[in-house]
Amino acid sequence: MSSDKKELKLTFIYVVALLVGTAMGMFIPIATTHMTTLELDSLWIGTISSAFFIALAVGSVYIDRKMRGNDFSVMVVMGLFITAISAIAFPHTTSPILWLLLMLAMGTGISFNLVGIQTAMHVFSKEVDRAKVSGLYSLFFALGFAVSSITGPKGYVLSPMLPFYIGAAVLIVCCFIVNRKLKGRLIIARYPKHKTINKVPVPLYGAFVYGFAETTVIALFPMFLLMRGVGVAEVGIAVGAFIVGCVIGTLPITYLADRVGRKKCFVVVIAVSILSLAGVVAIDHYQTMLLFSFITGFVVGPFYPLTLALTVQDLTQEELPSGTALFTFTYAAGSAAGPILSALVIASLGIQHIFSLTLVFFLSLLLFVGLQLVREKHKKKFDRGNLSG
Repeated sequence: MSSDKKELKLTFIYVVALLVGTAMGMFIPIATTHMTTLELDSLWIGTISSAFFIALAVGSVYIDRKMRGNDFSVMVVMGLFITAISAIAFPHTTSPILWLLLMLAMGTGISFNLVGIQTAMHVFSKEVDRAKVSGLYSLFFALGFAVSSITGPKGYVLSPMLPFYIGAAVLIVCCFIVNRKLKGRLIIARYPKHKTINKVPVPLYGAFVYGFAETTVIALFPMFLLMRGVGVAEVGIAVGAFIVGCVIGTLPITYLADRVGRKKCFVVVIAVSILSLAGVVAIDHYQTMLLFSFITGFVVGPFYPLTLALTVQDLTQEELPSGTALFTFTYAAGSAAGPILSALVIASLGIQHIFSLTLVFFLSLLLFVGLQLVREKHKKKFDRGNLSG
């Protein structure tokens, strides 16, 4: 495929990222708001929110194993359509069991999209540009999520069904784009001979921690604010501040990472994330809390493109699908664990401990990445010593 055609395909992938981000920003945080408004128990809310990401993890593994050598665009379209129908049905029931099943269906559908679209994104991009391409993909996704997370609660005030309907309509548009512009281009290569996971353990753990942190903020932060007496519209602004921070921080931090070293930049980002997230919980003043929410988004948002770029940068063409699927699996596993485990901590220790587990994971990631940097530095010195000897 020519360079111009690849650039065109990447453009459509960015459009899909924008639309899927818009849809998810509509029904993921709004689902939590909807269940909280109907006074569902916090443990149920955490479980249902986690179900989406459990299905996302399982679906990504299934697709990687079952769709090798086939045109994946059909499954992407099917997954987006299933997600749209489930989103429409969500506000029409008050049964926790049905909400759980609908979240499982939506997570499965989105997993088909993520593995297929992100694999195609890496195939269409040049190896030297993958960090930039991952950053642009994340930027468009986060931009869509930011806009919808701010406007969604305002629509919910008008009608509880409106955000779900809008999100579903956006996904239907996505189905047409994928079917018309990417059909026949999403061919998943055959399995590589060696296990891909052995090459990328630290980036995958970073994806897990990012998923844990992100979904704890998106799924439970609205509940945290509502329990502190913040209004529904203000909740949307607070979550939106986090998402806007993600949008604004993605490109400059990924650009800086390419210049000074991705792992070095990652260490700084993790450290600032720990401080800012602690500030969100500690501060009661709403406007100041908005600032810390924005800062948290600014440094946490680049986790996704940084860990994704670190995951795929040394993989061969046939390893890319497995690398992408593993990234999606670990991200989804962290995302699934975040709301339910944080909800258990809240139930045991109180709402002020909403981010306690998240901070533990951030600290452990900081330790792992720091140790890896030290080992790499010592290895370089050892290699230089051998060469000079």
